[in-house]
Amino acid sequence: MALRGGIDDFRRIGKVAEGMRHLLAAWATSPLPRNATVVPMDESLDHINDVRQGFQLALRADKSPLDELQEILRQTLNHVDQQLLAALGFVIKDEIEPLGSQLMAFNHAAVSLNMLSHLPSSEVSHPTSHSYQDLSVPRGAGAWLERIEELERVLTDIQYARHQRLNHQSLRRTHAYFDASAWLVRQHLERFA
Repeated sequence: MALRGGIDDFRRIGKVAEGMRHLLAAWATSPLPRNATVVPMDESLDHINDVRQGFQLALRADKSPLDELQEILRQTLNHVDQQLLAALGFVIKDEIEPLGSQLMAFNHAAVSLNMLSHLPSSEVSHPTSHSYQDLSVPRGAGAWLERIEELERVLTDIQYARHQRLNHQSLRRTHAYFDASAWLVRQHLERFA
């Protein structure tokens, strides 16, 4: 039963990644109007939130420098404060939310980013790129947190049509992440079927 749930989570990641890679490829040539409704965007932001939570769960204090841990703790508390402010209309739950697919989401993100330089050129959907070999892989806890925050920032800027805030390299790294993520799911999901 748990395996089926994991496969469903993996399939959901693939659906989100496929939707975003197509949206980003279309968006690169013609940005969305301010009032456009983007269904995959909410699911994508939920996925990146799972990646963030998985990162926090997987973080090993004994493997990270103290200054990086202090910065991650500061960022995590800041993120929680922002979530609480955004959720003023929601009821705070007394029980702990059960662990879901967060670790899978983070590990999938880690594999996706680590294999960017090996992604077949036929899978690169960014309009000005033939490969992603020039993109660096996050090393260390601080670099991982920065990349996760970059993904969140780019998706949010696209969602709210803040075109002027988008940096080309950040947009390209986000696009590369979803290309690699979608490819990995397509390549491996058939093995579970």
